[in-house]
Amino acid sequence: MTKKVKKRCAVIGDGIAANTFIFYLLSRTSDIKVTQFFNESLFPQSSLKSTAIVANRNTPFGVSEYGDLLNKSFIELESFYLKNSAKFLEEIEVIDHIDYGNGVDYHRKYPNARKSKYGFEFAEKAYIFYPHEFLKKLRELNNNERIKQAITEYKQLSEYDFIVDCSGHYMKFFNHYVDSQITSGSYLCADFDFDHSFSITMHRCNLIYRKKYKQLIIGSSTGHDFMEQKEFRHLKACYKTLGEYDFQLPSFNEFELVRSYRHKMLKRLPVWKEFKKNKYINGGYFRNGYQFSFLAGKELSEMIIGKL
Repeated sequence: MTKKVKKRCAVIGDGIAANTFIFYLLSRTSDIKVTQFFNESLFPQSSLKSTAIVANRNTPFGVSEYGDLLNKSFIELESFYLKNSAKFLEEIEVIDHIDYGNGVDYHRKYPNARKSKYGFEFAEKAYIFYPHEFLKKLRELNNNERIKQAITEYKQLSEYDFIVDCSGHYMKFFNHYVDSQITSGSYLCADFDFDHSFSITMHRCNLIYRKKYKQLIIGSSTGHDFMEQKEFRHLKACYKTLGEYDFQLPSFNEFELVRSYRHKMLKRLPVWKEFKKNKYINGGYFRNGYQFSFLAGKELSEMIIGKL
């Protein structure tokens, strides 16, 4: 009997989009071989410079396409965690996210919020990812071929049956998606020591603590250039606001400013689809890489498996 020849899939990128997609694909079929291309020194990924906190923020279904995608993605993240939590005991932590606030917009979003000493509060489940460990574990579990090489043209991968582009804002080198843009993302980070992880939004200012890293985060903010003055002003204002609510914080000078690029598509909508025969795009996650990547991985893997 002739041995079946496996199809070959090239994946461009080494961040959350690429590695989550590969995890889904290889966990669903053994009939394909995946080769991953990346070059961190030339094309650094933003996945390691994310706050990496996912909470659904009480987003309702049926209001907007973006909101519906956030909801579906959160449901898929929960499904992923339910099936795989034993594999990621040190890489993902489940906590409560608490949003404190007041005013018309707050009560419209959180009609069931209860009164607290900080105005009102709404608590919901959240997931904290430890980015370095999570990506490392995905790579170990995927165990696919990895090649350190900068891909700037798809014709470099002409020998492959499928190409999945997860290169984020570096997709600009391929000139096939014109309605995307690059934005900057920034947050403040300091070493500190609390006894547990937490995620808090205090009157629109985010405070996140990752216990395993002993890392306190304020932010994040978004701009159109790599670093805009208004981003820094926003983060500094959040630091002041949090201090006014009696949070124990390091001095402002102890914080490091962490910056990276974000890939943003039209109307903030991420895109994962086949755009040419057997060529797929997966990107535009903007602020939600650790949320969208699971639904994208599931649906993209289903598209490709359907062609095997």
